[in-house]
Amino acid sequence: MPGREIPKLGLFDNFDKVVHFAFFTGFFVLWYLLSNKSVNSVLLIILLSVFYGFGLEYYQLYCVAGRSFDVWDGVADTAGALGGLGLMKWGRK
Repeated sequence: MPGREIPKLGLFDNFDKVVHFAFFTGFFVLWYLLSNKSVNSVLLIILLSVFYGFGLEYYQLYCVAGRSFDVWDGVADTAGALGGLGLMKWGRK
């Protein structure tokens, strides 16, 4: 769907960044729960999150009409993955 056709919720500007953060928090948590929870697996999940998030942005730029690359979406995705890591570390105490 072209970006201009996505309905605005009117809650506040850049609400989509909150959605990106939330989705990638869930993305990290689900992969973390399936992993062996080692440092290497955590780093792999973080890297996978970063590459997947920015990969989606590149996909939108070149393969989806009316959509563009937004570096802040990728940053929100990365922050969401790190937030998921924090959530999992906080939850284990």
